[in-house]
Amino acid sequence: MVDHKYYGFLLLCILIAGLPCRAQNVIGNPSIINYSKKSYKGGNQNWDIDQDERGVMYFANNNGLLTFDGVYWQTYQLPNGIALRSVMVAKDGNIYVGGQGQIGYFKADAQGRLAYHSLNPLLSPEDNTFTDVWNICEKDNAVFFRINSKIFVLNKGKIEAYASNYWSFLGEAGKDIIAHNANRGLLIFENGKDWKPLPFGDRLPAGAAVRSIIPFGTDSLLIATQQFGFFILDHKGLSSFGTPSIREVATQSIYQALQLPDKNFLVATRLGGCYVIDRKGHLLERITINEGLQSQNTLSVKADREGNIWLGLDNGIDVVNYTDAIKHIFPEKENHNTGFAAAVYHQYLYLGTSAGVYRTPLSMEPDISRNQGRFELVKNSKGEVWGLSVVHNKLFIAHASGAYYVNNGEAVLIDNSIGYWGFQPYGNSKQILAGTYNSISFLEEAGSKIQRSAGLISSESARFVVQHNGVIWIAHPYRGVFRVVRDAQGKLEAKPYTDKERVISNNNNRIFKIAGKLILADDNGIFEYNSNKDKFIRSVYFEKMFGKTLVNYLQEDRYENIWFTQGKKIGVVDKSSGFSRKTYFTELEDKFTFNFEHINVVDSNNVFIAAEKGFFHLNLRSYNNKRKKPVVHIRSVRTRINENDSLLYGGYTDGTESPLIQYSKSGIMLSFSALEYSHPDDVEYSYQLEGFDQQWSAWGEKTEKEFSNLPAGKYTFRVKSRIGGEESAPAVYHFIILPPWYQTWWAIVLYVFAGIGLLWLLLKYQRQRDFKEQQKKLLQQKREHEEKQRTLELRHELEVQENEKKIIQLTADKLQSELDHRNKELASSAMNLVRKIEVMSTLKESLQSYKNMPDTEKSGKEFQKIIKTIDKELDQQQEWEQFAFHFDKVHNNYLQHLKDSYPSLSANDLKLCAYLKLNISTKEIAQLMNISVRGVETARFRLRKKFLLPGDVHLADFLIRFEGPA
Repeated sequence: MVDHKYYGFLLLCILIAGLPCRAQNVIGNPSIINYSKKSYKGGNQNWDIDQDERGVMYFANNNGLLTFDGVYWQTYQLPNGIALRSVMVAKDGNIYVGGQGQIGYFKADAQGRLAYHSLNPLLSPEDNTFTDVWNICEKDNAVFFRINSKIFVLNKGKIEAYASNYWSFLGEAGKDIIAHNANRGLLIFENGKDWKPLPFGDRLPAGAAVRSIIPFGTDSLLIATQQFGFFILDHKGLSSFGTPSIREVATQSIYQALQLPDKNFLVATRLGGCYVIDRKGHLLERITINEGLQSQNTLSVKADREGNIWLGLDNGIDVVNYTDAIKHIFPEKENHNTGFAAAVYHQYLYLGTSAGVYRTPLSMEPDISRNQGRFELVKNSKGEVWGLSVVHNKLFIAHASGAYYVNNGEAVLIDNSIGYWGFQPYGNSKQILAGTYNSISFLEEAGSKIQRSAGLISSESARFVVQHNGVIWIAHPYRGVFRVVRDAQGKLEAKPYTDKERVISNNNNRIFKIAGKLILADDNGIFEYNSNKDKFIRSVYFEKMFGKTLVNYLQEDRYENIWFTQGKKIGVVDKSSGFSRKTYFTELEDKFTFNFEHINVVDSNNVFIAAEKGFFHLNLRSYNNKRKKPVVHIRSVRTRINENDSLLYGGYTDGTESPLIQYSKSGIMLSFSALEYSHPDDVEYSYQLEGFDQQWSAWGEKTEKEFSNLPAGKYTFRVKSRIGGEESAPAVYHFIILPPWYQTWWAIVLYVFAGIGLLWLLLKYQRQRDFKEQQKKLLQQKREHEEKQRTLELRHELEVQENEKKIIQLTADKLQSELDHRNKELASSAMNLVRKIEVMSTLKESLQSYKNMPDTEKSGKEFQKIIKTIDKELDQQQEWEQFAFHFDKVHNNYLQHLKDSYPSLSANDLKLCAYLKLNISTKEIAQLMNISVRGVETARFRLRKKFLLPGDVHLADFLIRFEGPA
C-alpha cells in the first residue's frame, strides 16, 4: 500500500529545498541594455551571435546578417532575403553563415566592404536541397555546418556531407568538434574525416536534445540538454548533474549554456530567461524580465571579450553587463524609490530610501552585490529617510518624522518633534551630535534607552555639520556659515561667521572635513579654514584638482581617497597608488541623488552610492583592474554628391590605403565607433583632419564628421575616444583629393603650350599689323588721287543724270496727261452709256404703258415691234466690250490680269471690278449692270470671298492697288 503521507512529506521537502532557488537572487543587478527590432531595424528573432577580433558583433537574424559596433547597426541580406540561423567568425576573418537552404560566408574586400559568397555551388545536386543550418564551428581550417539531416564539412575548397536521420547538436568542446546523433549518441570528429563515438556518449536519456557541451575540468564534459538538465561525461561514465537549482532550470526548456569568465555557467532558456549557476550546481543569479530583459525566450547567447553577455531573444537583443564593476540595487523590486543613505551594521546591509529603511542579511561574499537575499522593510521606518549613521556601535536613522535607532531589526523612536538630517559622535564624549531641520541637538544613552539631552542650539537647518578643533560648524546653502560658541552664561549658541574676506556666497554653501581640515565649498570656489587667522583661504590643492567648477560634495574614506561630485558628475581622487589620480565615473553621471549626495565606502570592494532610483554598488578594485584604454575604429567613409552617398570604405579592414577621390566628390563623411558595449552612451570623441584643421575638436558624442568642398591635397583623418578620462590611441585614415581637371599636370602643360601659341600669334599679329600700316599709307595716297578723279567724274555724271531726269519728268507728265484724257473719255462713255440706258428705259416704260391702252390689233403688233427694237438697243454687251477694250488699253490689261490671277471670276464680276476701279458709286453701278442696289452689294460680298479678303481690307482699295503679275 502506498504511503501517501510519506510521499507528501517528501514532496514538501523537495519544494522547500527549491524555495531558495526560486525566491532569492543576488541583490546587485547588472545593467541591461535593450535593443528592440526598431533599434536595429531587422527581424525579431536572433538565432546566433559571434564577435570578430576587432570587437564587432554579428547576429544571425531573420532578415539576414546583423552587425553592430556599439553605434551603428547594419543589415546584410542573403539571396532571396532568407533568414539566418547561424553565424561564426572564422580565424581567417571570414564570417560564415547558414540559413534556409543556404551556406556561405561574408568577406571584406580591399575597401573594407562585406560581400557574400555562396558555398552552395560546391555541394552535389543531391545535397543541395536542405532546410535550416543550426550550428557552425571550426577546427583545423575545416568549417562544419549542421543541418538536422546532415553535417557539411568544408575543407580545402571541397564539401563533404555526413547524412543521418537526425543530428541534434554540433559544437566545439575545447579543441574537439562534438556532435550528437539520435542513433549513435555523442560523436567526436577525428582524423579530419571520421565521426567516432565518445565513450559512454550513447547513455543519454532517450529523446534528449543536446544544447551545449562545455569542458568541465581537465577530462570531463558538461552536457546541457533541453529537457533533462545537465550531465557530466568523464572516463568513468555519464552521470546526472542534478541539484534543486538545475532541476528547476531544466523545467524552463534549456536552449544554450556557456562558461562565463568567472568560471560559472550561464544557462539560457526558452521560458525563464537566464540563470547563472556555479560549478556545484548552486543558483547564483537569475536574469529575467524583472531584472530588465525584453523577453525570457532566449534563442542565443554569447560572452564578448569584455565579459558582457549578449542575448539573442525571440524579439530583440539584450546586453547584460555581467562583469561590470557597477551594479544596481533596488530594495523594492517594483518601486524604484530614491536612495538617500546606506550602512552595514551587524552583518546586515541597511538602505534608506524615500519610502523607508530596508535591510538584507549579508554572507561572507567579498562583493556585497553578489550577496543573495531579499530586502525587508525595517519596522516603524516608513517615510523619507535622510541618513543612516553608526555611532557608538548603534545604527541611527535620520528620518523626516524624527530620530530613530535600530534595535533587533526594528526602528525605535527617540524624538519625533522635528525632522533629522544626520548623527555623529560629539567629540570624545558619549553624546551624539544630531543635525535637525532647525537646530543641532544632542542625544545620550540613559540606561537601555537613548534620549535627547536638554538644550537645543537653535540655528538654521543643520544639514551640513562639521566638528573642527572642538568647534561645531554649521553651513546653510544660502543663509551662510555658523559656528557654535558659548555665550556669557556659558551656554552654547550658534553665531553667524563673520565673513571678512567675502568668500561665502549667496548659494551652495557646504562644509566638509578632509584630511583634518575644515573645507568650505561654494560658488566662489573651495577654501580651507585657517584657525590662526580665523578666515577661509583659497585651497591651492583642491582648486588645482577641480578648477573653478562648483564642488557639491566631498568625503574622505579610510584609504584617504576623496570622493566628490561636481554638478551631475561623480568621481574619486584615488591616492592608493601613491599619487592623486582623479577618476570620473561617467557611468553614474546624472544618475546619483543630486543635492542629497551620499557615498558610503565600506571597503575597496564595496562602495554604495545613493541614486535617483535605488542605489549603485561600485566595486572600486574591480573597476580599477578593468580600466583600459578604449579602442576606436573608423567604421565607414563615404563621398557625397548632391545628397547621393557612395561608400568608399566599409570599415571591416584596417583601411591603410590612401584612396584617390575626385575633386567633384570632395564632400566626404566619416563615421567612427569605440566598440564600447557596456556603457556606449558614456563615450566621447575628438577628431582632427590633418591638412585642414589646426587643432583637435572639442570632446563630444558625435560619431560622424562631414567635410565639404575640401581643396585638393593629401589628408589624414584622426579620431580618438575617451571613457572615464581614459583616451584611446587615434584611429587614422588617409585619403587624397585629386585636383580639378584644370589643375592637373596635363592641364598645366596645355596652358604652357597655349601660352607659347598665344605669344606666337601676338608676334605674328604685330608683324601683320606693321605691314598693314605701310600698305594703308600707300593705299591712302592712291585713294586720295582716285578720289579727286572720282569727284570730277561724279560731277559730270550728276549733270547728265539731272538732264535725264528732266527729260523723264517731261515724258511722264505727257503720259499722265494722255492717261487722264483717256480716263475722262472712258468716264464720259460710261456716263453716256448710263444716260442712254436711262432714256431707253424710260422710253420702254412709256411704250409698255401705251401698249396696255385699248387699241386695234395692228397697233398692238406695231408697238410690239418698237419694243423689240428698243430692247435691242438696250443690249449692253456691245457697249461693254467696247468699254472693256478701252479700259484694258488704259490700265495695262487690268481685266485680263485679274482674270488670270482669279480664274473663278465671271463676266459680271469683271464688270463690277472695272466699275469699282473707276470709283463709280453703287447706285450708278446698279444702273450700268441693270440690277438693284442690293444686288450690287451681294455681288461685292461674293467678290470678297473669291479674293479671300480679310475683314479689315476694303474691296475698292484692293482693286485700285491690284496691278497683276510683274
